[in-house]
Amino acid sequence: MAGFKTDNDDEAISDINVTPFVDVVLVVLIIFIVTASAIVRAAIVVDLPKASNAQTEVKPPVSIIIGCAQKQAGAGQEGCTPGSVLVDGEEVIDLSAEDASVDPLVTVLRSKIEEAKRSPSLDEKGEAQPVSVLITADKDLRFQNVIWLMDLCKNEGFGAIMFNSELFTRPEEVRSLPQRD
Repeated sequence: MAGFKTDNDDEAISDINVTPFVDVVLVVLIIFIVTASAIVRAAIVVDLPKASNAQTEVKPPVSIIIGCAQKQAGAGQEGCTPGSVLVDGEEVIDLSAEDASVDPLVTVLRSKIEEAKRSPSLDEKGEAQPVSVLITADKDLRFQNVIWLMDLCKNEGFGAIMFNSELFTRPEEVRSLPQRD
């Protein structure tokens, strides 16, 4: 074994100790897993609207992010046409593209519903809870685009639709009108 003194000192040590290598690989893997959610959120630029009564969800639902094409491209904020749509961190369609089709989004949403039905989450009474979706939409998107996405999710079978927002940092912001950019 490497590191042990033998009777014959002329033999070369031919064993490789891989324990330090495995330790380093495991530490890198843990760092990657912890930072993966931050990387996904940084993939698309979304300005969230603010709310005073935001709640946190215990079980993570299906996550849909829709951003502004102008903000993703780094252009000015004049208007906000829908851009990339991400489902659970993976880009499904780009609504700003000329040949954009809703079919890939519908296919992914249906697969998420089927996946949730195979392993349903149960409430305290043992009944299956409806599959929920968390929509993260840029605050500058037209309301019609958010309603379209919400309607699409409802038609595909999602039982609960939630919206992502930021909390107000000061109590007086709640009672003031929204700022115009």
